Amino acid sequence: QQLKEHGPELCVAREQFDAAMQRAIDAGDTSASFNNIFAAATARCLHVKAVMKQVEEAVRELHRACGGALSLIQGFLSDLMPPPNTGKPLPPGAVNSLIQVLPSATECTVEELLGCLLRNLSEGDTAEMVGDAARAR
Repeated sequence: QQLKEHGPELCVAREQFDAAMQRAIDAGDTSASFNNIFAAATARCLHVKAVMKQVEEAVRELHRACGGALSLIQGFLSDLMPPPNTGKPLPPGAVNSLIQVLPSATECTVEELLGCLLRNLSEGDTAEMVGDAARAR
């Protein structure tokens, strides 16, 4: 719901962040271990944001062309899977789970599709790879 209201660059309040961090801390955690985790997460977020900036229009066009039909978006997501699963059919329900729509849904909004990419792209994914996969559909 918040993604629909605020778009794919959802921010959290400082209080929400602090509360989440308190729940995540274990007794043996050190500041160094958190620094490594935050550095990796920050690098991933910056990379994904740069990729999304370059491919957003291609993904929007893919969504327009297929009307958000999950049966057609499945091929696009399949092309983005890491080896050895690249291009292979996804298991039943995987598309709905990745896009975070109800199991009975047959379509998604463009915001839900963009949100899926924001959550799931990794530092190994390139704008060329994502853009090519979107344009190929």
